Amino acid sequence: MARPVQKKIRELLDDYAKVSNTLADLSAKRDAANLPAKEKYEAAVKKHDKKFAARIDGAKSRKTELEAEIKAELQKGYDTKDDNYSLTKVETDAAAVEINTSEQREVSPEDWLREVPGPDQRADFWDTLKVMIGKAEKFRSDLVEKLADKKRSHNFSFRLK
Repeated sequence: MARPVQKKIRELLDDYAKVSNTLADLSAKRDAANLPAKEKYEAAVKKHDKKFAARIDGAKSRKTELEAEIKAELQKGYDTKDDNYSLTKVETDAAAVEINTSEQREVSPEDWLREVPGPDQRADFWDTLKVMIGKAEKFRSDLVEKLADKKRSHNFSFRLK
């Protein structure tokens, strides 16, 4: 394994600091130069925002109302037995609505361990189980500390002094 050379790293860090400071100075000068134009722009935009605000708010409210009405109409076709909708897609030339159903499956650990007999609990069985560290620590932090595999990652953090 090659050894890092601190002298080289220090030289590079000094260059890093100079470039970072130059970047900060240039950004500040750019922002200062843009300030008068930005203030003028924001004042002009504020007039237009006020002019359209009520109409935009009204259109947003109506859109929300229409979405609720469409959902309510589609929900009339919901079959609780099958957990399905009779109508899942409606289109016009201008818009469409579609019900996308997704399903998440979960098996409780108790059921899984109870249903898989001892002889079937081989290595591939144990690969199906995973302990959630946060909840396990709340339950038995001493065991987590003792049993957990620790995988380390290293992130480089740069800062100016």
